[in-house]
Amino acid sequence: MEKTATKKKHSGILRLLWVTHVLLLFTFASVPAKAVNLLQGYRINLNLSNVSIKNVIEEIKKQTNLSFVYNELDIQDVGLLNMKVENQTVEKVLDQILKDKRLCYEIVDEVIIIRRDNRPVPAPPQDTKKTIKGNVTDENNLPLPGVAVRVKGTTIGVATDVDGNYTLVYEDNGHIVLEFSFIGMKVHEEKPGNRSVLNVQLQSISTDLEEVMVVAYGTTKKEAFTGSAVSVSGDKVMREAADAVSPEKALKGYVAGVRVSRGGGQPGETVGLQIRGIGSISESTNPLYVIDGIPLSEDFDLNNLNPNDIEQMTVLKDAAATSLYGSRASAGVIIITTKKGQEGKTRFEVTYERGFSSEAIKRQLKGYYMSGGEYTRYATEALKNYYLYSQNALPGMSDEDQYLTLQNDARIYALQNLNTYAKIVHPDDPLDGTFDYKNLTQAQLEKYLTHPRNYNWYDAMFKNGSEDKINFSARGGNQKTNFFASLGYLRQSGITEGSDFKRFTARLALNNKTAQWLNFSMNQAIAYTEQETKLDYQGATVGNPISNLRAMNPTQPIYLPNGQLNQTPGFNSTDPNFLETISLDRDRTTRFSSTTNLSVTVDITKWLKFTTTNAADIRYSRYLQTWDPASNQGATNHGEVNETRSFYTNIVTSNILTLTKSFGIHNINATGVYEAKRQTYDFLDASGYNLPISRLLFMSNASLPNSVGGYDNTDRLISWAAKLDYNYDNKYFLSGSWRRDGTSRFLASNRWGDFWSASAAWNITRESFMESTQNWLDNLRVKLSYGTNGTQPGNYYRSLSLFSINNTYMSDPAYSVSSYGNPNLTWESSYTWNAGIDFSLFKSRLRGTIEYYNKHTVDLINNASTPYTSGWSSMIVNEGELRNTGLEITLDSRNLIKDDFSWETNFNISFMRAKVEKLAKDNESILTNYIYRQGEHLYSYYMREYAGIDPQTGRSQWYKNTKGEDGKTVIDHTSISQDPSVGVEKVIHKKGYPDWFGGLTNRFTYKGFDLSFLLTFTIGGTLLDSQYSATVRDGASLGTANVRFDAYKNAWKKPGDKGTPIIIYTDPFNSNYVSTRSLRSSDHLKIKNISLGYTFPKKWINQLGLSELRLYVNGNDIYTFYGVDYVNPEVNNSGSYNSYSYPSLRTWRFGIDIKF
Repeated sequence: MEKTATKKKHSGILRLLWVTHVLLLFTFASVPAKAVNLLQGYRINLNLSNVSIKNVIEEIKKQTNLSFVYNELDIQDVGLLNMKVENQTVEKVLDQILKDKRLCYEIVDEVIIIRRDNRPVPAPPQDTKKTIKGNVTDENNLPLPGVAVRVKGTTIGVATDVDGNYTLVYEDNGHIVLEFSFIGMKVHEEKPGNRSVLNVQLQSISTDLEEVMVVAYGTTKKEAFTGSAVSVSGDKVMREAADAVSPEKALKGYVAGVRVSRGGGQPGETVGLQIRGIGSISESTNPLYVIDGIPLSEDFDLNNLNPNDIEQMTVLKDAAATSLYGSRASAGVIIITTKKGQEGKTRFEVTYERGFSSEAIKRQLKGYYMSGGEYTRYATEALKNYYLYSQNALPGMSDEDQYLTLQNDARIYALQNLNTYAKIVHPDDPLDGTFDYKNLTQAQLEKYLTHPRNYNWYDAMFKNGSEDKINFSARGGNQKTNFFASLGYLRQSGITEGSDFKRFTARLALNNKTAQWLNFSMNQAIAYTEQETKLDYQGATVGNPISNLRAMNPTQPIYLPNGQLNQTPGFNSTDPNFLETISLDRDRTTRFSSTTNLSVTVDITKWLKFTTTNAADIRYSRYLQTWDPASNQGATNHGEVNETRSFYTNIVTSNILTLTKSFGIHNINATGVYEAKRQTYDFLDASGYNLPISRLLFMSNASLPNSVGGYDNTDRLISWAAKLDYNYDNKYFLSGSWRRDGTSRFLASNRWGDFWSASAAWNITRESFMESTQNWLDNLRVKLSYGTNGTQPGNYYRSLSLFSINNTYMSDPAYSVSSYGNPNLTWESSYTWNAGIDFSLFKSRLRGTIEYYNKHTVDLINNASTPYTSGWSSMIVNEGELRNTGLEITLDSRNLIKDDFSWETNFNISFMRAKVEKLAKDNESILTNYIYRQGEHLYSYYMREYAGIDPQTGRSQWYKNTKGEDGKTVIDHTSISQDPSVGVEKVIHKKGYPDWFGGLTNRFTYKGFDLSFLLTFTIGGTLLDSQYSATVRDGASLGTANVRFDAYKNAWKKPGDKGTPIIIYTDPFNSNYVSTRSLRSSDHLKIKNISLGYTFPKKWINQLGLSELRLYVNGNDIYTFYGVDYVNPEVNNSGSYNSYSYPSLRTWRFGIDIKF
């Protein structure tokens, strides 16, 4: 039945594509075949050399089916011709070939008759040819090769050479205008007059409002755009963002309002990215990614995309920019445009990088735990205080007067029990089981402290990482067809065995101008990745090398005296030697993806265009986890295999009709869109155990099955959209959009959602009353927008109650309800307004943008408690409201541009607030360490408030924070308790996300050298070190795991001390209770990226046949300015920090970039 259903699904897709293309052909047929004049209605292409006029006529007949009549005697004396024309009318071609040949033509009944011209021969015209030459440079006075220099309105032109020089010969009719154009530069026009030398300096379009931006379903000039968006050049950012393995990493610190949280140093690991705050509690806050016009699914893996293939990225932030994408754009949109072909000679580029990685934070892993000597002192203190506690002799206890008297007894007790309770190995122990720990002499006891055992488990278990990256691309074409092709390879090796990533990518983009009115393009990308990980949650100690490091006893050797691996080096007898385990257990994920994009554009008229784009995104993934029978993890079941396979398809058709028309100073752009998406997700998982031998770890070899499962999900979305832009004299701009989405994730009654926006902008500098400011104010523009977006649930079937058949009853299949649906579930909706100012001063030396946004989200998709009689504890409902507000400031300055030196700066800073406006039940929802409460910040911490230690006793203290009758208002802020389990209330204390974040980039160039560096920062956030209570244990975990390096140094040791609590074996005072003690500020400043390169002079490399040669070195995560050197403060919006996660890595890369 499933196969039949699948065939029907696929046939439905084919029918949809067939209907789309039939409509397209109908459109083609509707294009008029003739103009008013017969000869002007046909356009031809000729490229003929040394041919007779008869051959030319025959070629015209082939391309047009026109009829000709002529006398061969009339044309036999005409010499050979050279004809090269493109897209020219037959009328102009005939005028050209018959000119000065004493021939003419006439049309009779649609037949072209060529005959002799017996009219008098006019006098020959004067020679009006002129020659002009010059040099073209950029704003830094560097020569620009490849600039197109043309006589405006003609095809007469040349290109500048490698030194920016040109020589142009043209016919001077007295009204000549020369046009200079180059990609990324503003078109320059100038009349040559009587000059024979004309030098030109081109200005970058990024310095004015003529910059073209890719926006929703089209492009626009920055000046005409009324929403909030930022475009980032792919080549520029990829050159500077050293760790841009996936494209989203390249945006960190470059775009205001975009916050990228670290994903750790695991090779191939993705990061979290949010645009303008936190828009939902339970649904995804990740933006929608659109690649080459096609919206991708929520779970698209950006690691499949080679960043070197990216031409431009545009971040859409407000509703005016995103609402045209409707229900998928509530969290913002990132539009990625990949590289396309270009007219001209084929150009090749090859890059190679070699990188070396190590920990970015000094003690995040290496040096985080105690050495053997440090642990011995820590254990001695814990056992000494435990003895005093057992005698009631600690300060604050009944016999505290014995505290000093029993110090020596307590110390002896501690040394005698270091092995028993702390598992410390004596320096003289030969590790053969013969050492007598019960009868140690005083000298032997002292040797614990004077000659402690120290074994460096970090160096044994970890290594430096490495990286290789190779990219090859080719780009070229002619006026009719162009192409871009690329191949990429990336290999990353982490700092521990079993943490690797490989990626192979290929892309081919073709564009063909089939006719003057018809354009066809194709973009095919494939990617294959292999990722091997050691998951943070796989095995408390044996699967994860990070947690395993904590389990290793620093007084236990890695190898025994006989040279064999120490089989039980951990604190517990079940902790294996990780050097043996790490090579036996594997977690590997392989992925293959293929994305095909076919697009046809029809220019129906000069002002009306239709584009249809059809894309297929196909992905396959296989995850394989194997536990070797010989490993500690696999020994229990004699080996185990866990495997999942998934197959994903996403078929999208997007059809756009665009009208662009001007009526004097009135300019209109209208867009209509029909879009349909169908995605399927097939998933299968299985596990088995009891495998024969280590080399045959496959599912088919598992003699005992454990579990088998799977499912098949289908999701559909149909959309209609429209947009209208109005521009009055490039001074006043109005825009409005509407989109209607229909999704399969809701029931029919709630399936359709409408989303819209309205926006306006005013270019004040174009007003007459601003003329006096022209000397210093280049541009001043204000803009305002308001609009709506929606969010649908991430789960396909939240509206439905689902059944599963995974049990039996009386040997028959048994149905059971697996989830409780909500038939009334509907869209989570957001309403956003945005106000901003764009300005440019002193001939674009200083540019900036200031924007304020306010986003109100209602009908939150959230969990709500249900009555016990329902049989479920909760269900998904629409309840609650959020409000996100923020301020964004961006400043760009060209500080110094003189001769061969330039210095540019980019600074951006963002302020954000995310608060709960409303929750249905009691206006709050409590999680483990967080609370959602009306009027409070999202990710507000909710825990007991730590009050430090009692300096006389060293015991922890907590504020009671007694609350009033409402259970929320604290009426006693000062009372203190030393027992956290009695009378100590949880309170809201700070929040996870920061108030401010941003980046500062400086770029320098001097002759061939280029230097850039990026600083990133956050202010006002708080992180929760979720492993603090596990690694600073105050004696609680003695003998079961290692502890943080400073747990002894900062601890209370005598009355009057300040710092962390007294260390006592078993922690009888509950000093380690989870509280605000685990919180610390996440404020930091980081040197994120540094890039240094040298581009060789063209006169050196031209002899090698190269157009560009650059050597460079770049690095990421260079240094972090922070209060401690063992925590990475780059955390996500929740502020949660896990010291067991893969540490962030500093990588230095050395590379070469060759173009030819």
